Amino acid sequence: MKNYFRRTFLVGLLAAAPLYAQNVGYVVDNAGGQVLVVDLGAQAVQTTIPVGAQASEMFTLPNNRFAFVSNQGDNTVSLLDLQTNMNMANIPTGQGPGSLIASPDGRFLYVANDTSNDVTVIDVAARQA
Repeated sequence: MKNYFRRTFLVGLLAAAPLYAQNVGYVVDNAGGQVLVVDLGAQAVQTTIPVGAQASEMFTLPNNRFAFVSNQGDNTVSLLDLQTNMNMANIPTGQGPGSLIASPDGRFLYVANDTSNDVTVIDVAARQA
């Protein structure tokens, strides 16, 4: 079994959401199981948000208030509140969650599970699959 020590860089300027995360970028730290919140103006890490093992991808809902991170090492998706920079829930998925996409209305999150070769559908409001 290979250990994947990589950092996936997802840096997004969220100027459309001044109440939540203006001039902030997010870096998914695969090895550390966390998301780094980066102040783009100061070019420094502002805080970290613990997620699950082998965090791999991050998807932000259109409202820029909530984001999801797939955690391949423990088969979960973390729900993050970008206003408070808190992990609100770790939601169980199939094996090896990877790519994430939301329904057009933002009510459902679809998780492609690489290992179990299926899709988990998460009800965003209920915070469960």
